Amino acid sequence: MDPARKEARIRATRERIEGSEERQQALRAEQEDLIRVASIPPFETVEADFVTTDSSTTAKERIVTEDSRAV
Repeated sequence: MDPARKEARIRATRERIEGSEERQQALRAEQEDLIRVASIPPFETVEADFVTTDSSTTAKERIVTEDSRAV
C-alpha cells in the first residue's frame, strides 16, 4: 500500500475514534444528568386551609409544595 494512502487511512481512523470518544463523553454526561433528575422526588399536591381576609370563613385551596426529600 502507498505510504501516503496508508497515513491518510490511519489519520481518518484516529479522527473517527476521537469523534466516538467525544460522543461517548457527551452521552455519559447526559446519562448522569438523567440519573440525577430521576432521583429528585416529584412535587406533591397537598390541601391547605386558608382564612380569607374579608371574612372568617375558610377557603380550601390546593397548593403544590416540594417534597421534603428534594435536593
